[in-house]
Amino acid sequence: MGGRVGWSLLISLAMFLVASSPVRSAEDKLTNDDIVRMQKAGVSESIIIQTIRSSKQNFDLTPTGIIALKEQKVPDSIIEAMQNASAPQAPAASPAATATSSMGMGVTLVDGGDRIQMRYSAPQARGGAFSTKAKLLSYA
Repeated sequence: MGGRVGWSLLISLAMFLVASSPVRSAEDKLTNDDIVRMQKAGVSESIIIQTIRSSKQNFDLTPTGIIALKEQKVPDSIIEAMQNASAPQAPAASPAATATSSMGMGVTLVDGGDRIQMRYSAPQARGGAFSTKAKLLSYA
């Protein structure tokens, strides 16, 4: 019977240690502290940079944050990767309708594989100031 109690305590202790260990979840974000710890552990710059590119980040890139990174001997290449990863990304153009310039001669509306050439038409006045109708773009 003493053997069962011993095993039960051992299993309980193991479960407690696993449950209380600081395991990062997939939702956690990479921070300056993570970068410093990897750098101090001797992880190569290329691996740290790849980790930055493939992870969600929550970096402090204020002047104070950058100075703290430099004081911890983090190379400029890693700080630049942190800045690039944290920079807001421009939204991608909608593939459904993208307007492109056509040598100043008009505008080409690109919709998937279709191209529609647009051209400027002068506004046409009709009556008073509030009854002016303008036809700015028309199909070529």
